[in-house]
Amino acid sequence: MRLIVIPALLLTLNMQAAPAAPSYDVSFVLPQGTYSGVTSFTVDRKGVVTGTMRIAEPAVVEATLTGAVKDGTWAIDHAFSMPAQGCNGTIKGTAKVPADRKVISGTVTIGGACVESPTEATFTFTRQAPKK
Repeated sequence: MRLIVIPALLLTLNMQAAPAAPSYDVSFVLPQGTYSGVTSFTVDRKGVVTGTMRIAEPAVVEATLTGAVKDGTWAIDHAFSMPAQGCNGTIKGTAKVPADRKVISGTVTIGGACVESPTEATFTFTRQAPKK
């Protein structure tokens, strides 16, 4: 009987969901104004970043977060789209990632069909308080 119970218990433990990725408030400051929204992402043991970002104001921007964190620096290389404008672009740059990951900030260049020419920007991700 124990041989059946122990594997079943181990299977149950392995099937439990991983904790949800933290959510962050997002602020991108461009020459034409500030874009704000939310993001959520994870960084695996190798430093690989996966996640999504949704800017809501002043226009909707949807992005897939990618890149890698090494030695506290995030090498950013995201693809994004602006559905209302029907265009796509890229966000490339770097960010400092402190050990506590509470506030992540950096500089990026935004390129692609959504901008007239490559545009420099700064950004900040500020971790939201856990929801109760």
